[in-house]
Amino acid sequence: MKFSQRQHAMLERPAENGQKQTFNYGTSPQMNFDAILRQLASENEEPGTPADDALFEQVERRYRINLPADVKRNYLIMNGSHCYTSGFGSWMRFWPLEEWRPAIQKFPGDTLVRSLSRQTFVCADYGIGCVYFVIDLDELAPTFGSVYGLGATRLGLAASSFSEFVTRVAVDSDELHSYG
Repeated sequence: MKFSQRQHAMLERPAENGQKQTFNYGTSPQMNFDAILRQLASENEEPGTPADDALFEQVERRYRINLPADVKRNYLIMNGSHCYTSGFGSWMRFWPLEEWRPAIQKFPGDTLVRSLSRQTFVCADYGIGCVYFVIDLDELAPTFGSVYGLGATRLGLAASSFSEFVTRVAVDSDELHSYG
């Protein structure tokens, strides 16, 4: 497994009392990609290398969007992954930013997708593409930053922010699966 120096330091970080740190996925009210990084490591899977400001700028310029601050904070930890979290848990793959696509590009013939803002982007998938998760990047919408599960017939709110989405994936929350 390849980890960047920063990712390796996160995995090896001692607890504040100097003792070896154990990680309990269910204790933190708000988690980030540190938790996902640990899940991938426990499955011997490889995370993406951390993103940087140049990549954020490239994606934002290409699609004429602004990424939410919490997306950037998480992607500075790891730029998604080509691997899935535990199959006994959420079994989710966070897409590297280079893979993010407007939902309408990914699913051009889908009636449900055509009803979404053109600034709704696919950012993750569940169960090897069984369900896709999209994030609303329309800054003028009250739902900016919200993440939805794209079901066969409807959209289900998975989280009101990307950070909340990451937390729900880390703890394998049933609230991820409201997409019918």
